[in-house]
Amino acid sequence: RQATSGLYHAATAALMTFEASRLEEIEGDAKRALWAKLVADHHLAPRDPLAADDLAFEQVAAEMLLSPEPVAMSQVAPLLT
Repeated sequence: RQATSGLYHAATAALMTFEASRLEEIEGDAKRALWAKLVADHHLAPRDPLAADDLAFEQVAAEMLLSPEPVAMSQVAPLLT
């Protein structure tokens, strides 16, 4: 069951990344890449339940995602590492 969930979330993140590249070409908006990173971080990355959360990425991502303006890949790319 865990392997199936991991495969599902990996496929979802990969598909969302592909969609981000297409949407950025068509509409100039790369917000989907931020959603893909959030999926990968939340469902695929190991985490220590006792460690303090680093909310810096989430805060910047939330500002970009909630903005009505399109977000260029040049703005999103540095956040994806």
